[in-house]
Amino acid sequence: YLGQDENSHYALGPECFRLYREAAGPFEEMRQAVATKVKELAALTGDTTFFGVEYYGTLYCVSLSVGNGQLVVSGKQDWLNKLHSTAAGKIILAEKGIEWFKRISAKQNPEKFTSRTLTTPSEMEKEIAKIKKSAYSLSIDECFNGVSALGIPVYDKAGKFIGSLAQSFPTMYLENGTVNPDERAKLLQTFAMKIIQAL
Repeated sequence: YLGQDENSHYALGPECFRLYREAAGPFEEMRQAVATKVKELAALTGDTTFFGVEYYGTLYCVSLSVGNGQLVVSGKQDWLNKLHSTAAGKIILAEKGIEWFKRISAKQNPEKFTSRTLTTPSEMEKEIAKIKKSAYSLSIDECFNGVSALGIPVYDKAGKFIGSLAQSFPTMYLENGTVNPDERAKLLQTFAMKIIQAL
């Protein structure tokens, strides 16, 4: 896992790169298919765009593109434990259902990141009902104060759920009308169709 160069400096060995390739493997083909559309959507709106999937009860980022710099999100997998507090994660929860949320919550209690973070099954059950009705999710100040997001489900050509497409932006965009949730959801749905064609 570690190697040494001629100056006795340590570096990651080839075994680490093999492990990375295996871990990324299930999503590499998907990443290649969605990355261009994720980047196009971010450039069009100026908002950070995220395509995520469920991976062993966590939220895994397949592709991420920062728009015009209004919001910078770390390139690390910082959202693995944020299924319950992100728009992308809530879409996954709505697809998996409340019983699934209860099972994963029993293994690890959802963290309360802000005063608005939903953490209990009763809160999440109400949220899932809203998502099912509107066909999109909203996360308003649930991960970070002042940051909101909107997400939609993405299905393959056979109608199987494959992941969630979401955008994050300053909460004030919702307050001042810069982002209209219904209109933004329609835009994301247009790009979801483009992603489906690319898969």
